[in-house]
Amino acid sequence: MSSISHARSRGTLVAAAIGFVVVLLDVSVVNVALDALRQGFDTDIAGLQWVVNAYTLVFAALLLSAGALGDRLGARRVYMLGFALFTLASAGCGLAPSLTALILARIAQGLGAAMLVPNSLSMLQQAFPDPVRRSRAVGWWGAAGGIALAAGPVLGGMLVSHAGWRSIFLVNLPIGLLGLYLSWRHAEPDRRNTVGPRRGLDLPGQAAACLALAALTYALSAAGAWAGNTPGSTAACCCPWHRRPASSPSSPAAPRRCCRWRCSGCHASRWPRCAAPSSTSRTTA
Repeated sequence: MSSISHARSRGTLVAAAIGFVVVLLDVSVVNVALDALRQGFDTDIAGLQWVVNAYTLVFAALLLSAGALGDRLGARRVYMLGFALFTLASAGCGLAPSLTALILARIAQGLGAAMLVPNSLSMLQQAFPDPVRRSRAVGWWGAAGGIALAAGPVLGGMLVSHAGWRSIFLVNLPIGLLGLYLSWRHAEPDRRNTVGPRRGLDLPGQAAACLALAALTYALSAAGAWAGNTPGSTAACCCPWHRRPASSPSSPAAPRRCCRWRCSGCHASRWPRCAAPSSTSRTTA
C-alpha cells in the first residue's frame, strides 16, 4: 500500500509540474515568435503587445479568484478544467485565422493558466501530507517551472524556425493531454468539506482584487511606452520650485535638481524646462 501511495504522489507531482511548465512556457516562448506573427498578420507593435499582454493580464488578474474557486469546488476538478481550457485555447491560438482571434484565444489561455497554478500547489499539499516530503515536492515543482522559463526562448526559436509560429501553440496539445491523464489517474479525488461551515465567495472582494491586479500588471507592462511621452511622466520628472527654510530668509528661491536619468520630456512647451541651480545663485548671499 505504501508503494501505491508513493506512486500516486509521484504521479501527482508530475501532473502538477507539467501544468506549471506549460504556463511558464507560454510566457517566454511567444516573445521569440513576435516577428513571425508580425509578418503573418501584417500588424504593428501595438497588436503584438496585446498578443503578449492579453495572456499576462488575465493570468495575473484571476490568479487569486481561481485559487479561491479551487478551495470551494476542489483543486483536482478546477485543475483539470483549467488544463482542458488551456489545451483548447492553445489549439485556438495555433489555428487562429486573424490577430483578433489569436488575442481572444490568448485570453482563454490566461484564464486556464490562472486555474492551473494555484490548484497545482493544492494538489501537492493533498498528495504530500508530510511537511518534509511536501517541501521537496514543491522544490521540484518550482525547479521544473524555472527550467521551462529558461528553455522557452530556445524551444520557441527551434519551433518557429522549423515548423512556423503556429507550432509554439500546437505543441501544448500533447502536453495538455498528458497532464489531464496524469491528473485523472494519480491526483487525490476532491473531498467535500463536512467539518465546518462553507464560506461563500466574496464577489466584491474578488472583483476588486482582479481589477487591482489587472491594473498593476498593465501599468508595469505599458510603463516603457508611457515613459517620457505623456504629461504625467513629464510632471514626475520635473521637480517643483521650493524656498529654503525660514531660518535663512536671505537665500533666494532655488529649483530642485531634476532626475538625471531622464529629462528629455521636460523640453515640452507645456512644462518648464529642467534647470540645475546656476553658479551665481549658489554664491548669492
